[in-house]
Amino acid sequence: MSSPIGLIRNRAATRATRGSPAGAGEILRMPEDFAALEAALAEFREAGVAAIVIEGGDGTVREVVSRAFRIWGGSPPPFSLRPTGNTNLIARSAGCAPRGGAPLAPERLRRSVLPVLKAEREGAEAMRGFIVGAGAYEAATRFAREEIGARHGLQVLLAVLRLLRSRALRGPWPIGFAASTTAPESAPRMLVAATSLPGALLFGLSPFWGSGSGRLRFLDIAAEPPRLALAAPFVALGRPRRWMSEAYRSGRSEVATLRLETPFVMDGEPFAPGADGLVRLTASETATFLSV
Repeated sequence: MSSPIGLIRNRAATRATRGSPAGAGEILRMPEDFAALEAALAEFREAGVAAIVIEGGDGTVREVVSRAFRIWGGSPPPFSLRPTGNTNLIARSAGCAPRGGAPLAPERLRRSVLPVLKAEREGAEAMRGFIVGAGAYEAATRFAREEIGARHGLQVLLAVLRLLRSRALRGPWPIGFAASTTAPESAPRMLVAATSLPGALLFGLSPFWGSGSGRLRFLDIAAEPPRLALAAPFVALGRPRRWMSEAYRSGRSEVATLRLETPFVMDGEPFAPGADGLVRLTASETATFLSV
């Protein structure tokens, strides 16, 4: 008999599946809190699931993947995504499970291996996700959620573009950033972002460029950067001009360290930095995703 498939469904997601029972060979769980999610994943591990289907947005993916790495001792089973949340950027790189709730047949699906961004903070459990941002990135995300009630990626993008006209959203913010394990000193910055996802993130936009080794891609924009309105399209497309080199930095690294006095955002939701003000990022782990 083949191994079962574990299915985690976020019933609070914007486009959550309504009333669909589990298919043949699926174990469906709809946890209402983190304790129930932990229990569901532990149950999946005991059942020897062949894969975990995640129905929800980027935040749901982050919470499931974070716990699965810990529960499976760093080697979780493959994941497959049915994006039903406000933001679903991860699914753009990882691909999607069969539509319509069709049963998952892992042997018939495409497999892709993606680096996972691991965020470690003093006094908190490690989190695993795919996109981290601070400064104006956090301000724009908060603005999108609280002021315009963003329900999809385009509205979030429009909120980020609002930065060009809003000094309040631009900061500056006291942020320390180093593409190393060294704890950096804070300095005025507009934005810092990092991702482990390859390629474009949304509508062909990929605001990362530059050289370096490692799977972690970062963007570091100084406070009051010159000609921001002119630079924004070049940043968004990952095609900087020579005059941007001092204030607009991007590259690759094995690790990165942030020093923060305000929250950072990981996959669409805010979190406090560690008790020492630091967030340490690595992208040495990988996860397998199944998609059509």
